[in-house]
Amino acid sequence: MRKKNGYDFCLFSIPPDGKRVIWEITNTCNYACSYCIFSSGAQKHTDELTTQEVIRTLKEFKKSWITDLKITWGEPFIRNDMIDILIYAAQQWFTIDISTNASLITDEIAEKLSKIHLKYIHVSLDSHKESVQSLVRGTWSFARTCAWIRNLVHHGIYTRIGTLIFQKNEKEIHAMIKFLIKLNVAEVIFSLMEPVGRMMGNNKIIATRKISSLIQAIQSYQKTYQKKIKIWYAFTPENNPLHTNKTSQTAPHLCPGADKFYYINNKGQVSPCTWIVQFLKEFQSTETLKTQSFQKITTQWSAIKKFRELITTLATYGLTWCPKSFLSTFKECATIQELFSGDFEKNITKNGRYGNYSSLYAFATENISWYYPLCDFKDKHILSVGSSWDHAINALCLWAKHVDCFDINLLSKFFIDLKCTALVHMDFPTFKDFFFRNTKYTFSKKIYDKIAPYLQTSSRYFFDELYRYYTTWQHIRESILFNNLYDTKEAKIKNNIYIKNNSHYLEAKKAIKKNQIYFMHSSLQDICQNNILAEKKYDAMLLSNISDYSKNMFPDRQYLQTFKTEIIDYLLQHTAKRGLLMIGYVYESNPKTYRSFIDNPDLRKKIFSYKGYKEVEIPSVLGPNQKDIFIYVKKNHEK
Repeated sequence: MRKKNGYDFCLFSIPPDGKRVIWEITNTCNYACSYCIFSSGAQKHTDELTTQEVIRTLKEFKKSWITDLKITWGEPFIRNDMIDILIYAAQQWFTIDISTNASLITDEIAEKLSKIHLKYIHVSLDSHKESVQSLVRGTWSFARTCAWIRNLVHHGIYTRIGTLIFQKNEKEIHAMIKFLIKLNVAEVIFSLMEPVGRMMGNNKIIATRKISSLIQAIQSYQKTYQKKIKIWYAFTPENNPLHTNKTSQTAPHLCPGADKFYYINNKGQVSPCTWIVQFLKEFQSTETLKTQSFQKITTQWSAIKKFRELITTLATYGLTWCPKSFLSTFKECATIQELFSGDFEKNITKNGRYGNYSSLYAFATENISWYYPLCDFKDKHILSVGSSWDHAINALCLWAKHVDCFDINLLSKFFIDLKCTALVHMDFPTFKDFFFRNTKYTFSKKIYDKIAPYLQTSSRYFFDELYRYYTTWQHIRESILFNNLYDTKEAKIKNNIYIKNNSHYLEAKKAIKKNQIYFMHSSLQDICQNNILAEKKYDAMLLSNISDYSKNMFPDRQYLQTFKTEIIDYLLQHTAKRGLLMIGYVYESNPKTYRSFIDNPDLRKKIFSYKGYKEVEIPSVLGPNQKDIFIYVKKNHEK
C-alpha cells in the first residue's frame, strides 16, 4: 500500500502536525549514478554551507515549526562533520532520517549512528542482482552496499531500502522483496526512475510497466509479507484527479510545498520541492542560507509566495494533488502568473515577435479562401503554423483528418482553445459578435463566462486574468494582445473560409468536435534542428509567411539559402509522397522594395530549385488590383 501521511498523493512523507525539510547537505558523491536527480559526483563544491552555517540554520528551523528533517544527496557521509550535524539535530528533537549509498558507513560510523536517535537510515539499492545494480550505480556498488546494510542492521539501526524501478528490474519486485527479507531490513519503498537530473530527457531505461500494475503487485506483496517487512510505494498518480471548481483551498490534497515542506540545495537555496525545482527554477530562492535566515527566505521571498498563490489559485480550477501529475499545465500557469505580475502589456512585448509570448493575430492575414482550394485536405495529415490558427481550422473545415500546429508563442495555445471552444459552443452570429472588432459584444464577459468552464485550465486562467486586467471587454480586443493591422470584419470574412457563411461555419464546428488540434510549443527552427517530428510524415505543411523572417532566424548574408537548407530540406523529408509543402506567402507580387530575399522572384526561384516548385498569384489581402503569391513545392521532387 502507499505510505499514508495525510498527503497520500505526495511523493514525500509530510508530518500531520509539523513541517518537513529535505536538505541536500552536499552535492559531492563517491558514486555517479546514471539517474541522479541532482547530477552528484566527485566534484568538490566550495560554496556549500559550513558546519557553523548548518548548525545556525538548524536553530532557525525551530522558529518556522520545522519538525522533520531529511538529510540527503549526494553522499552525506562524504562530509567529515556529518556525525556532529546529526548529533546536534537529534538534540533539537527533530525527527531525522538520512539517505545514503552506505558505501562510507564504516563499523565506527555505524556504532556512532546507533547512539543517535534517528527515525531510519534510507539506503539506495535497486536490485538483488549485481549486474542490474551495476548498470545504474557502477561496478562494485552492489557488494559494498549489501555489506554495509548488514552492518547497519547488526548495530540495531532501523534500515529502509529505497528501490527505483526501471526497465531492468520492473519484473523482479517480488525477488527483490525476498532478497531484502534475507538481509533483515525493516522496510522498503519503491519509486520510479524518471528522466530528470543526469538523465534529463532520456527515456531509454524508464520502466514501461503501468503504474496501476506496479501498485497492484506491490499491494499484494505487502499483504503476503506484512509480518516480515514493511513495503511501501511512492508514485506520482498517472492521472491527476480533477475536482470541481469549488475545491476547498484548505483541503489536504493541496501540494504542501512551501507550506509544510521545503527543499534546500547544497548551496543553501530554498525551494518548495525537489521535483518542482527540476522543472521550474523560478521557484528557487536566489538568496542562500549563507547570508539570509531560513525564516526570512520562506516568508519574505516573493517566489515562495508566488508558488503558494499559484497552488491555491489552481485549486479553484479543480487542479490539486501533486503538480508533477499535471506538470505541463503547471508550467504554463506559472508563465501566466509571471505575465500578469506587473505590466502585462510590457511583459508580452518585451521580447519582440520571437519570444515565448507576443501579440496574437485574431484571424489569418492571408487570402486562405483562394489558395486552400489548390490543396487537397480530405483525410490528410497536416502540419500548420499556429498564429491565429485559421490555417488549422480551415484545413479541418475542408475535411483534413488530423492537424498538428506549432508556435513559439505560448499565448497562441490559449487563443486556439478559446476559439475552438467558441466554435463548438457558439452559433455563427454569436461567434462573429464575440471575435470581431467593434461589435456590441466584442469579447463580452457574459458570453465568455458561458464557455469558460469548457476551456483547458491554463487557457481559462489566462483569460480570467485578462478580464481582471482590462477594465472593459472591448479594450481586450483593441489591446496590444492582438495585432490589428488590416483587421476588419469585411476583410476577414472575404479571405477566410470557415467564417464566410453559416454553412462553412457548421462544417468547421463539426470538424472541431470530431478532431483535436495538437499543439507543439516550439519554433520551426527548433522543430527542424532537434528532429521533433521524428518519423512523422505529413500530407501538407503550411508555413504561412515564416520565410519572411528567415533573416531573423539566420543572421548571415545567405539567410534564405540557409532557410532552404536547414528548414525546407528537413521538412520535405517529412512530407508524404505527393504531399505539399508551403514555403511562403508573399504579400504583393511586385513590391517596390524587398522586405526580405523571399520577395525577390529571381532569387527564390534560384534557391528553391526543386522539381515540383510552383508559385501562384492570388488576389491580395492588401487591396484591389494587387496580387499576393502562394509559394509551394509539390512532391515528388528532384533538386
